[in-house]
Amino acid sequence: MISWIQRVFQRHNKWLFGFLLTVIIVAFVLTITPAGGGLSGRAETQFRKRDFFGTNLASQREVQDVMLAAQVSTWISTGTRRFRQNQIEPLALQRTAYLFLADQLSIPGPSMKQREALIRSKRIFAGPDGQFAPDVYRKFLDSLKTDGSFSEEKVLRALIEDYRIDAVRQALVGPGFVQEWEAIKRVEDLETVWSVNLGSLSYRDFAPEIGMDDDVIAAYFADHEEEYREHEKARATVLKFSAPQYIDKVVSNPTEEDLQVYFEINWNRFTRPSVEGEEEETDTPVSLDDVRDEVVRSWISDEAKKIAQTAAVTFVSALYDRKIAADSDEFRSLVAESHVSSTVLEPFSRDVAASQEGLLPSHLKRVFDLPPNRYYTDEPVQTPDGAAILIFYGTIAPRIPALDEIRNVVEANYRESERRALFDRRGVELRALFEAAIADGEAFAEVAQTEGLTVTDLDEFTSREPPSEFDRALFAQNTRLQPGQISPMVFLNGEGKFVYLKSKEVPQIAADSEEVEETLSQISYFSSVFAGQTIISEIVSDELLKADSTSP
Repeated sequence: MISWIQRVFQRHNKWLFGFLLTVIIVAFVLTITPAGGGLSGRAETQFRKRDFFGTNLASQREVQDVMLAAQVSTWISTGTRRFRQNQIEPLALQRTAYLFLADQLSIPGPSMKQREALIRSKRIFAGPDGQFAPDVYRKFLDSLKTDGSFSEEKVLRALIEDYRIDAVRQALVGPGFVQEWEAIKRVEDLETVWSVNLGSLSYRDFAPEIGMDDDVIAAYFADHEEEYREHEKARATVLKFSAPQYIDKVVSNPTEEDLQVYFEINWNRFTRPSVEGEEEETDTPVSLDDVRDEVVRSWISDEAKKIAQTAAVTFVSALYDRKIAADSDEFRSLVAESHVSSTVLEPFSRDVAASQEGLLPSHLKRVFDLPPNRYYTDEPVQTPDGAAILIFYGTIAPRIPALDEIRNVVEANYRESERRALFDRRGVELRALFEAAIADGEAFAEVAQTEGLTVTDLDEFTSREPPSEFDRALFAQNTRLQPGQISPMVFLNGEGKFVYLKSKEVPQIAADSEEVEETLSQISYFSSVFAGQTIISEIVSDELLKADSTSP
């Protein structure tokens, strides 16, 4: 058992339920239904309900938690946060279905020991050796202190849900099915010993003469003009409700109970001040008394953020209740009275939207799904220091620019297209040259170097542990290559790669070997995962059809 993980979970078990019951005034940035959602409270009921395993997909509030949990789960499982909304949405739907089934099957959450094992299994907490690293885990927790999207509580909740989801997945599919010969072939591929010459042709240094004139460029543009089409772009302004504007509206003397609850939920934000000459006690948790002043400041800041979010909801309610027209005197008066900052955004398209003014592309794209009679986002966007509302002023129609407007871009694209085609042609010519030379008894390495390639000699390696110079993609390209043969050129990492196979030793694998048994188990697992994915996708699809057919 590791005490610092225990302390995290013991501290949060007490307050997690209270945290989950905290009222979230403003919905988060993502939503499953593009046109769904509505005005806070009563306005939301004007939109139809889409019940999906107890979650109303037409309500941004109800899908918020599962969308966030899907993002957190993906992040801690893969180690990356670079995922798009269209990748997260199906995961969120599957997650909702799995958790519904977990409730029906009364599957409990993990024990403390199981939670520790779950944390240790996540890639994001691994060190350079691929194993769980406590210092990496601590740095991860520290990063959450300033994260505007995720928190330690959300990570904890996602981990607990992941455990229950995995139990449902295993119950759905059981053991996977695999043939013995598949495992034997897999082990053979992993244990085959390769010896090769790897020839690399630099694309960066490839500079052929490429002629062009007006007729050539015009013809190229005519053939590729759809690639230059500018999509429909939105014109919008963002209204920001920032916490600093509302600091003076916060009760400056929080009660002791307020501070205690706040500290227990957010304790990991705070670090005990160091005292000169005193050794740091790393195993002793920080107490409220150690950091009281900092907790008070943080509490006031968060309270101001809540007030800012409430002000955003109030602003939207006023627009809705008073039926205030866009760009009217009444609208401008309301903006002035609300003391919000207004910023005109650069026009953006649904497909190509970059972050602006602290708003993510997913925030900006909401304006494309507004109903015809709505010019504002009726669910304020939660921001790191408050909330924001987007005001939509219409769109700029899609168009294909005239050639003269983008001639430099077209010429650069034509030049690169021709350069790549000539490089590929050079690869075909070189392979023919190498094959002829090898047939005449010449050494590949010498001929390749004469033609300007860099040649690397790589002996006796397997696909299980290939040398760094030999990209794994080259195994798939050259599995049928026989000794004395040379591969076609493969373009990898800015270079053309030729593989000359000197030798390949394929081992004889016994069906009852330990490696085959282990591989059978691994393939069976992935087979069951695939089967589970197929089953849950069908369940999700059926439930979505039912939600659409029964919604008013």
